[in-house]
Amino acid sequence: PEVIALISAADKVVIDSKEIESFQDRHLRLAGYFVLLSDNAEESNSMLKSLSEDNDIKRFPLTVFPDVEGPKSYELNHHAEVTILMWGELPPEFGQSDGRLIFDLGLKTSDLTDETISRIVKIGENLPGVK
Repeated sequence: PEVIALISAADKVVIDSKEIESFQDRHLRLAGYFVLLSDNAEESNSMLKSLSEDNDIKRFPLTVFPDVEGPKSYELNHHAEVTILMWGELPPEFGQSDGRLIFDLGLKTSDLTDETISRIVKIGENLPGVK
């Protein structure tokens, strides 16, 4: 239930986002997705499809990565049950901007309280480069 609450909140942020003009004159729209790390992709995809339909998730795709270790380049915290990663374009004063990882948080699902979810959503709404 905690993870679905986070996904639902993120979906709402994405739905409510407006097209923005970045500092590089490209038109962007806030986007996101959920990735489940699983050794059983077929079963996991079926479960995620049901979760998405049952919870009316519209613009936040639920996907599967077929390896419980995740992509090696992500260097995920394997003690975390949930990892939230956010990328964004950084304004010029922060240097090079090509969709850099700017937020990385690993949590236990029991830590996903309403307050924590609200704080995570606020961070997403206020990513550098998003007006």
